[in-house]
Order: sequence, then C-alpha cells, then structure tokens
Amino acid sequence: MNPAIPLVLSKALYIPSAKIIRIHSNIRMLASRFTMKRKIVKQGPATLMVSLPSSWVKRYHLNKGDELDVAEQQQQLVFSTGKIPALGKIEIQLPSGSLQFVKTVIGNAYKKGYDEVVVFYTHADGLAQLRAVVDDFLGYEIVEQTTRSVTIKSLALPSDQEFDILLRRCFLLVKEMAAAAASPVFAHGSFDPAPLAHDVTKFADFCKRLINTGRICKKEDGQFLYLIVWEIEKICRAYAQLHVLLKTETPRPMLHHYIAEASSLFSQVYDAFYQKNSAQLAQITVRKDELLYQQLPKLAVQVKGKEVLILYTTSSIIRRTHDLVGPMWGMLL
Repeated sequence: MNPAIPLVLSKALYIPSAKIIRIHSNIRMLASRFTMKRKIVKQGPATLMVSLPSSWVKRYHLNKGDELDVAEQQQQLVFSTGKIPALGKIEIQLPSGSLQFVKTVIGNAYKKGYDEVVVFYTHADGLAQLRAVVDDFLGYEIVEQTTRSVTIKSLALPSDQEFDILLRRCFLLVKEMAAAAASPVFAHGSFDPAPLAHDVTKFADFCKRLINTGRICKKEDGQFLYLIVWEIEKICRAYAQLHVLLKTETPRPMLHHYIAEASSLFSQVYDAFYQKNSAQLAQITVRKDELLYQQLPKLAVQVKGKEVLILYTTSSIIRRTHDLVGPMWGMLL
C-alpha cells in the first residue's frame, strides 16, 4: 500500500457515544506510534532541510539522488515514493528434490527481493545442495548453518546503478552466442557457450531482483523491463540447446543461412533497443514474418534427421527474439 494514501470511511456508521470516546483514544494512541518530530536545519543562506526517518529510507531502498513525491495538504507535507518496500526475511521448508528444484526455490526468493532466507531441510544432501546453488545469486551468502537449517543473507549486492551495465552485458553475451552459432567454429565444437549462459542467468536474476523491488525504474516500466530480461534469458537457453545440436551435426548451407538470419535479427533488436528506434522495431516485425512464414515452410520440407531439431530450435529463437519487440514498444510509450 502506498504510505501516502489516507484512510477513508466509505459508509456512515452509527456508533454509541461511549464507544466513540474509546475509539478516539485508540486512534490518538495509534497515531502517536507513527508520528515523529524532526528539527528544521538551515543549509546555506535560504534553504531549510528536514531529515527522513532511517527506518523508512531502509524499507524503501532510498538512496542519494532518488526522487520523492511531495504533496501539500494544508498544514501537512506528505512524502511518498513509488518504490516497493523491502521484504526482509522469509523462512522456507525445503522438501527433498533435485539440485535444479533447490535452485528454483532459492532463486524465486532472491528474485522476489528477500534479503534474508532461512531454509529448513530434512534430507541428507540438503546442505550440499544449498551450498551449490547460493553462489549463483549475486550478493547472497550463507552466514549461518545448523544440522537442519541454513541462513542466507544479502551481503555484497551490486549497486542499483549497475543494472544498466548488467542488462547490456546479458544482451552482448547472447549476441556472442548468436554470432558463434552462425559461424563454422560453433558447429565444429570449439566454442563452449556454457560459461556465457551461466553468466546470463546470473545477471538476469539480479536484474529481475532489482525490478521486483522497484529500485531501478518507474512502476509502469517495470513489467516491460522484466519481460525483456526474461526473454533474453530464454533466447540464451535456446542458443545453448542449439550448440548441443550443432556439435554433432553440421548444417547444410541453406540451414546455416537460416541460423545466420536469426543471429542478424537479434543484433537488430539490440540496436533498436539502445537507439530507441521505433522504425527499426517495425522492420524487425516484417523480417520475422518473412523468416517464419516464407522461408521456414520451404526449409521444413527439405531438412532431415537432426536438421529438423536444428530448424525447430532456430525458428523458436526467431520467435522469442521478436517477442522482445512488444515490451520494447512499451518502454518507448
């Protein structure tokens, strides 16, 4: 709930006079708990300043340079922020599962914005699994452990200003994977995309965490930015799968050309995003239609064996690349 929104009674209620006194007294006591005094400090010849409560600043991740909305209401000045409050601590009962399942559980707590996660487990390999996955989340560290629980805290989280750097890094890593897929080097197995894919996932999770905690963009842009990060991660995984296929199968020239077209399309999306080029986004849609509705049917009747899987994976990359266009348009509005 926005801390600046007042409480409004929507219906008239009949309350006996004896109860009115008690209610009035309770309201005054409640208000006193949330009211604090601040001294006005003079800064320079004509500027008066008031400090913000540290608990409120920490709760909403406020930093130097952040903007606050100030509303004048007669004798009151109401300060509000569009940021989402920190979630603090959560406790999780971890059922027995695979390493990927454990990573999903911890990953969702991380992306949602929790700064402290206490995990209780009963299976023998629980501690080993938790140790293995925590390193995949920037800033998360195990600070305490017992025979049946682990406490994870956010200690050395990168600054909010690094969001733009890491988002661009995700784009560039996928571009590198795409370019390699379109070259013979990738097909010959000398290119290993696994480290790149690992970094993309790690950086993307951090970006999602910052978006979910409202620390890096306006609320109305957050949903579009989250979709962009999510799609980049999906495209990265598709390229990793394409690598597996190309290690054992060298595509014929017609299919290799289609892979190169997919790589080129991703580069165009990258350029359009950072140049804020709406005309180029429109051209990408036209090119996507040509690749999926004209070239794809022709290739589908010619491929055979593993080429079928290569074609399917490449066409899915093209679809997901174009799926970036929608939220990018949203960011431009």
